[in-house]
Amino acid sequence: MFIHLKHKIIKIIENIPLLQIFIYNNLHNFRFLFPHDKDYYALKLLFKTTERRSFADIGGNIGLSTIGFRELGFLENKIHIFEPDKLLIKSYLNKIKKFYNDNFFKYKDSVKTVGWSSKKDQYLRFEKLFENIEVNNKSILDIGCGLGDLIFFIKKNIKAKTLNILV
Repeated sequence: MFIHLKHKIIKIIENIPLLQIFIYNNLHNFRFLFPHDKDYYALKLLFKTTERRSFADIGGNIGLSTIGFRELGFLENKIHIFEPDKLLIKSYLNKIKKFYNDNFFKYKDSVKTVGWSSKKDQYLRFEKLFENIEVNNKSILDIGCGLGDLIFFIKKNIKAKTLNILV
């Protein structure tokens, strides 16, 4: 019953930014609220607390979820928080979405869909991208992967694990 009450309290808090900041600044009084979401409990099922990779918290707001990660025992992991705001979406993401949607209907699965004039130019960019960084035997996350061409390049030319996320 307490868990359900805790979830309801957090849902209210998530809609009041000033209250979130107050709790964040006075955390020692509110530790009982964390972890607060089923997603954090899922981390316990998916990962051992000895996991050393970084986490990406998409929609992380002001970082309260970081406290949930820590309370679950993920004490050393880097946690990257990304919170897209309305200005970012309006100013940039909607324009990018329109660009790719328009090009996809015009060019289908051609490199022109993602703004390249030729496959040769696209691969030259990929080669330059990896020219001075060591990625062999590393993991690469490609968010906004377009048609996945970078992943195909990596699989063909680099010994690295890949994961693409189409936005």
